[in-house]
Amino acid sequence: MAGRLDRRTFLKIAFGLAVAAAVALAARAAFRFVYWRSHRDEKVAGWMPLGYVARSHGVPLGALRRALGLAEDVVDRRPIEEIAEERGVATAAFVAEVERALATIKAARGQAGQ
Repeated sequence: MAGRLDRRTFLKIAFGLAVAAAVALAARAAFRFVYWRSHRDEKVAGWMPLGYVARSHGVPLGALRRALGLAEDVVDRRPIEEIAEERGVATAAFVAEVERALATIKAARGQAGQ
C-alpha cells in the first residue's frame, strides 16, 4: 500500500496544520492589538465609518448610533461624510455631533462606574 498515509504521518501533517493555523491566528490578533492600540481616541474625520469611530473611542457602536438618532441594529459601513450628506448637513457639523455624542457616552459610562 505505497499510496496510503500511515497514521503517524497523517497525525504529523494534522499537527503541523494546527500549529500553522494557531500561529496565523496569533499573528492576526497581535497585529490587530497593535493597530487599535495606536489608533485609540483618534480625531473624528469624515472618511471614518461610525464603527471605526466607536472602536477607536472604546464605546459601543449601538450606543453611538442611538445617540445620533440612527437605528442601532442596522449594518452601515458608510463614512460619516455620506451620512451627513444624506441628512443634509455639512460634514463638519455632523463630525461635531459625533464628537458630542462620544463625550456624552463616555461621561455616562464614567458616572456609571463610580
